Amino acid sequence: MQTKKGFVIILAALAGFVVLGILFTIMQYNSIQSLNLEVDNAWSKVETVYQERFDLIPRIVQSVVAQTEAETEILKNLADARARYLSARNTDEKVAASADFDNAISTVFPIVLQENYPNIKFAEAFKDFRTTYEGQENRVRVERNRYNDAVTEYNKVIKTFPGNFFASLFGFKERKLFEAAAGTEKAPDLDFKIN
Repeated sequence: MQTKKGFVIILAALAGFVVLGILFTIMQYNSIQSLNLEVDNAWSKVETVYQERFDLIPRIVQSVVAQTEAETEILKNLADARARYLSARNTDEKVAASADFDNAISTVFPIVLQENYPNIKFAEAFKDFRTTYEGQENRVRVERNRYNDAVTEYNKVIKTFPGNFFASLFGFKERKLFEAAAGTEKAPDLDFKIN
């Protein structure tokens, strides 16, 4: 009877260890899988800000260039009209040049004349672009850093015991950190050429 009771206790203890082992394995799998999903989620956020950047920046550059082209044309028209006025030989030429000057001014939004030069807005457009660009690049940097944090946490778990055992058991592989491409330590050239 004593041996039977001892055998039942040993059998119960073994069953308890098996159940605990199964529960521990399930918990380890779920933990690693959760970290793996966090890495995927972090990368999708990086891709989201990339898409925003790919959509936004070219439109802003195009807008700044268009505004710059328009304002350059206005400045050219103003300078030409002024030069024609100053070189006019008679009143009729001065009236025509003055009318051209007035016409050029009327194409500008609210404009202020300061010593012969209009207060053109393209400098403000470049400043707005720079602010938007810096904000967008900051969002990219933040999401890349969050991705790298998620990858580091995941890799740490699958490379240390007992995570490494369960990672190899269930086929979890090391994830790559985001690394900047060669040459990206240099700031990009932004081309605002007006053709």
